[in-house]
Amino acid sequence: MVDSSGKKENRLCIVSLIGKSTLFEQQCNKSWKLNQLIQMPSFKEHSIIDNEDDFEYYYDHLNNTIYVHLRSFHDTYQLLHLIDNINDDTSIKNFAQLWENKQANFIKKSLICFLLSHIIIISHSSHTFDLNYLRFFRIIELLRHKTKPAILETIRSLNLFKETDIYMNDGRLCVPRALFIFENHHHKGTDIPGGGDRDDDQKLINMAHNLEDIIFNALRCSYIISNQM
Repeated sequence: MVDSSGKKENRLCIVSLIGKSTLFEQQCNKSWKLNQLIQMPSFKEHSIIDNEDDFEYYYDHLNNTIYVHLRSFHDTYQLLHLIDNINDDTSIKNFAQLWENKQANFIKKSLICFLLSHIIIISHSSHTFDLNYLRFFRIIELLRHKTKPAILETIRSLNLFKETDIYMNDGRLCVPRALFIFENHHHKGTDIPGGGDRDDDQKLINMAHNLEDIIFNALRCSYIISNQM
């Protein structure tokens, strides 16, 4: 990282990836996006034996960056594994309770990402914004405020930060930036007679701008972001 004077700073950056993988990634998960970002196969892209929700980490010592991947039942291969277990295991009788437990575990682990990360990448399995994330963001914010006293006490015990820095970030190590990644756009150049690559690129740009407007308006109308944020 470089400061305003042009000198290189030895500051740590944490980038987290949460969200969903596509239906077509039945034997893979969304971690390939991080592998593509750091240009090396640091995360396992294929299904693994342990199908529990968990974190994967990779430390890029050259850029002093920690990449975090949250595996969850939102990854297609884990969801398929869960369905297979439900079909085979007669002890699992209440699917609604199981799903609720999975959701709760996902939110708890996502909260850790929001408390520690500088950048959070939220993966979508399609080209449309999932409105369920509005409820997800509200729950995360509610949990963050409820756990704030315990978090502040833990941060103080580390003796790594100034008191003003702790309060400036409202009990977080930093205020994270959220980036949304979308997949499987429905437009293809072959679908449009006479459509060329330039037309395809422009349509993708227009689609991206439309998504930005939709997300911003949805977050504003839900009071998840405000003029002060």
